[in-house]
Amino acid sequence: MTRSRHRWLRGDDGQTLVIFALALVALLAMVALIIDGGNAFAQQRRTQNGADAAAEAGAVELARRLVGLPGTEADWDGRVLAAVNATATANGLTVVGTPEYTDVDGAVLGLVGTGSIPLGTQGVRAAGSLQFSTYIAGVIGLNQLTASANATAVTGYVDEVGMGGLLPLTFPIILTQCDTGGGNPKLFHPLGNKEWPYGPDNMVALPLCSNGPGNVGW
Repeated sequence: MTRSRHRWLRGDDGQTLVIFALALVALLAMVALIIDGGNAFAQQRRTQNGADAAAEAGAVELARRLVGLPGTEADWDGRVLAAVNATATANGLTVVGTPEYTDVDGAVLGLVGTGSIPLGTQGVRAAGSLQFSTYIAGVIGLNQLTASANATAVTGYVDEVGMGGLLPLTFPIILTQCDTGGGNPKLFHPLGNKEWPYGPDNMVALPLCSNGPGNVGW
């Protein structure tokens, strides 16, 4: 009687398994680069938009101060800080550092929230960050990523214009504030329903209305 003997090459099988595992990790890393990399670009854009909005919210408060709305310097400093923080929070951002006041060219003049506003202030610089989870990159140890951005917004009066003069600029108002059939011809005080006196040296908010639905501006 003859007995057959079989020998299994266990070592070769083990090598194949290791190569497959390494290839799978590499494949998942490539998928993570595509999916999580694309998501990172989207989150960076979202973060930049939020930083833009936060800086602009602070600059809007400076614009209100510039046109003479009531409030002490400390009041306006607090309003700028509150506007920046509230807008950043509304956009899901964490404020990085302390917002800063800038001049019209973006040069930093001082910190927001000190109770005073430096001479020559016309802008606000704000920075924010957004932490977000990954989809696939967790397999290589990257469970979360952080997007960061900063922005500066400035305000002020127009000193000079080109192209033959400054074009008329208005902002749309809610249609319900317009009279039926063409709009309200009055000039409105920005603090309420008081009418501004007519004249070239008076700032006004001029409502533009239409006969159809929606808001209009030009």
